Amino acid sequence: VSMALSVYGGTPVLSFAGNDAGNFLIDDMICETAEQYADRLKRLAADKAHLADVDVRQRARFDSGHTIEASAADLVEHLKAALAAKAGA
Repeated sequence: VSMALSVYGGTPVLSFAGNDAGNFLIDDMICETAEQYADRLKRLAADKAHLADVDVRQRARFDSGHTIEASAADLVEHLKAALAAKAGA
């Protein structure tokens, strides 16, 4: 939910690979390393045209795939995984 609020509020969201952000973010906003994260953050801060482009593309991505149903299903899967991990501990 916080990611959606940020995106729809015009604040770019950067994330690392390997988490649920990949379900909703454009590829440009998913980072593999801390260095890549820092570089992308610097570019967003320095290049207003790039920031505007990311905003448009990210909103389109959310509009096409970020639904209440998708978010709820993703949350349920995370809860199941957490319960399974606790049961196995």
